[in-house]
Amino acid sequence: MALSFNGSNAIVNLGGTLNEGFAVPMAFCAWVRPANVGTEGEPVGRGHATAGWGVTVNANVGFVFSNIIWVQSSTLPAMSNGNWYFIAVVRTTGNLRFIQVTTGGTLTAQNVANSTTPFEGSGVSSVLGARGSSLTSPFNGVMAHPAYWDGAAPTDTDLLRFSKWPGLQNGLSVRPNYYWPLFIDGSDHSTNPQNGSLSGGIAKSALMPPTRRTPV
Repeated sequence: MALSFNGSNAIVNLGGTLNEGFAVPMAFCAWVRPANVGTEGEPVGRGHATAGWGVTVNANVGFVFSNIIWVQSSTLPAMSNGNWYFIAVVRTTGNLRFIQVTTGGTLTAQNVANSTTPFEGSGVSSVLGARGSSLTSPFNGVMAHPAYWDGAAPTDTDLLRFSKWPGLQNGLSVRPNYYWPLFIDGSDHSTNPQNGSLSGGIAKSALMPPTRRTPV
């Protein structure tokens, strides 16, 4: 299943688990089908216009810190409207790794040295579809199979496997019909699907990426 974001006021407020930020290392991945690559949109983020962080989708995958420092991949293939891409950002100490997998299963990656620590503040929301409930940089397009690694750094092999069989990671069961992120804990790789609430102009979508149902 997937969710369609209108690029204006459509978000999934995650609350709870994500409101205190992430441990480092951390990672976010999802299949996205952007509808407006000329405008920065954030498939996931926490905070507001001047605080927090977000994974960005423009012509390329990026990561923004507190709306001050925006780090973007420069060697990954450019995105275009209406096509599916599996994207991932892996943040470790002093480094951001940007990853993109095409529907054909080709993985490309780029490392960018960066030691910035985002100012996250307190009492702000983490959401799918923008950077926080203030709707900074809303995402326009469709998103499927979002997942977080909290306190763990997945390998390229992990992410390629996840892109082809969402939910499979170190023996996890497949969850083909979830809307909310799949949380993968750094200590035991257990799954913790997070409850979320829809708001704004968001809709369930039948559009799905061409993921395989056999492990790689």
